[in-house]
Amino acid sequence: MARLARFIFGSLLLAAAVLKFWQIATTPTPASWSLAGNAFQWGIPVFETVLALWLFSGKKPLAALGVTTAGFAVFSGVTLFKLSQGATNCGCFGNWVVHPKYTYWIDIAAFLLGTVSLLREHTSTRWGAWTRVALIGVVGLAIATGLYNGALSRAAEKAEAEQAEAAAAEINIELNTGRQCCPW
Repeated sequence: MARLARFIFGSLLLAAAVLKFWQIATTPTPASWSLAGNAFQWGIPVFETVLALWLFSGKKPLAALGVTTAGFAVFSGVTLFKLSQGATNCGCFGNWVVHPKYTYWIDIAAFLLGTVSLLREHTSTRWGAWTRVALIGVVGLAIATGLYNGALSRAAEKAEAEQAEAAAAEINIELNTGRQCCPW
């Protein structure tokens, strides 16, 4: 199972990195970006490429799987933040537009696959330590899911408020068109 997880993670990370590199090569960088912005733009696909190559190499496979699983936990947090901000593109795959709600669940599934794979690979002598890791993962997943549901409810509240504002504006337009609102 760990071998399959490493292959899936490596393929996904390499595809995301290649698409980001393609975006960098074909899209002009905004003049307002600082050195830190450029470093971040290049840093993420470089990190993903290095991690994918490490996963494919087979060197220290459990360490590579652990780092990748932690990476997907971070990715899910970033995607969750983008969801809460109302973003319509996660930016995870360069110019290819993918809604953050889909990449959030991909990240969560990858995190769970990595956690389960790590737990299955360890012997019973380390069972106590890895049980704690799994519990932390489950708690993290529960928190992330709660945040996701909170983000969805905030988005629904925002949409309702916008609809109420639009209805109020429509009433104001009717009042300003010369119609009488009161018979006296």
